[in-house]
Amino acid sequence: MRKTELRFEAQIKRKADRFTDRFLLVYTAAGLLFATVYATWLMAIGTAGLSLIAYYFSKWALPTTKLYQYVLAVVIGIFMAQFIYQMHGMFEMHFFAFIGSAFLIVYQDWRLQIPLGLMVLAHHAGFAYMQYWGIESVYFTQLDFMTMQQFGIHVCLAACIFLLCGSWAHVIQRSNRSQIEQSFEIGKLQEANQQKELMLRLNNDLRAVNELNKDITDSIRYTQRLQQALLPHVDGLADHFFRSFVFNRPHSIVGGDFLWYKQLGHEVLVACVDCTGHGVPGAFMTIVATDLLNRVAREQPDQPPAIMLAMMDAELTHSIGQEKKDGVVDGMDIALCRIDLRNRTIRFAGAMSSILVATQDGLKMYKGDRHSLGGFFEDERKTFGTQEIAFEEGDMLYLYSDGYAHQFGGRRDKKLGRSGFIALVNSIASLPLDDQYSHVCRAFEDWKGARQQTDDCFVAGIQLRRARSASAKAA
Repeated sequence: MRKTELRFEAQIKRKADRFTDRFLLVYTAAGLLFATVYATWLMAIGTAGLSLIAYYFSKWALPTTKLYQYVLAVVIGIFMAQFIYQMHGMFEMHFFAFIGSAFLIVYQDWRLQIPLGLMVLAHHAGFAYMQYWGIESVYFTQLDFMTMQQFGIHVCLAACIFLLCGSWAHVIQRSNRSQIEQSFEIGKLQEANQQKELMLRLNNDLRAVNELNKDITDSIRYTQRLQQALLPHVDGLADHFFRSFVFNRPHSIVGGDFLWYKQLGHEVLVACVDCTGHGVPGAFMTIVATDLLNRVAREQPDQPPAIMLAMMDAELTHSIGQEKKDGVVDGMDIALCRIDLRNRTIRFAGAMSSILVATQDGLKMYKGDRHSLGGFFEDERKTFGTQEIAFEEGDMLYLYSDGYAHQFGGRRDKKLGRSGFIALVNSIASLPLDDQYSHVCRAFEDWKGARQQTDDCFVAGIQLRRARSASAKAA
């Protein structure tokens, strides 16, 4: 509210100053007019000029204070004395003191009446004394004689005028401040009402958003149930391998990373698939990928993994319309392993995916080809190769998507990276499977901290030993 008062006072001050300029111009013109009667040109020009210089200099030198207004009050008193002198004591000239007093009301400051009143009192007392003492060329009044009683009445009437004008200036000032306070209170009430209305609208919008979010979340969770029903369940790994663990952290309830497996005689096909995107789009792609894997395993069960990937790539490109540049660009990265537990070999082919195998000699990475399945590649023929890997019972096979390595975190807020992920796997490869799973979970949370998850994250660890009475652990 104080700022509002200051702005209002500054506005009054500007308007009063403009009015003062015109008022002083009229007074100066009046002095020049009176000079024609008794040829008092020196008085009209000299006194008025000095008075105007005093006022405007004080206003220029101290623009932020009220001192120049007090100088103005004295200047108005000087003009009154000038007019009385110019008209040789004409009684009517005394009324210019009352005009000046009334004019000062525009500044709404009763204190401005004080310097004007003192100036009038000093002038009347001094000039009346000098005139009646007999000093020549001193003009106060055209009366031959003035008693002390008459002088006292004259001063009292002037004081009453000054008091009335000062009181009126004070009343106007109080009234304006009261209006400012009322306006401020009204503004606060209006602002409070507006904020209340805004909060009501925001609450309604928030309620609608929450309802919409609940509907979307329910739909995604239903999609999750459908996806889990269509994809191979990780607990089924226990039917083929002695022990295993699966770390699966979708970015948005459902995701595009999953593990697929299928028994083919004495061999087991195992695939880690990373579909384009995450959330619902990624989940839809997992259905496409699962159908392709099941179809290839059913129709071409004896083919090596590289041929299977080539067949899947061709079928995917055709099924989702990727023969043209403007077709769908979605695809998938996949690591496909054909594990022969009888002969202890793994035949591996990868599309932008690698695997890790931990043996007694250490941890080794086997890289796939630098092609994803799907997508439009003009004048480029994709080829996939099969690598054969020998293992001993108890060795570990790790399949993973790139989400774990791409997670931002740590002190420098950077990606974990492939080297960081390999170092993690190397540090846990000799631990029991339960401990490996715990380390993978804890390391991910520690690295990520409070940051948002970057992508779907998937890691599977499989102990290469024929199943007896073990069960898979999934997350």
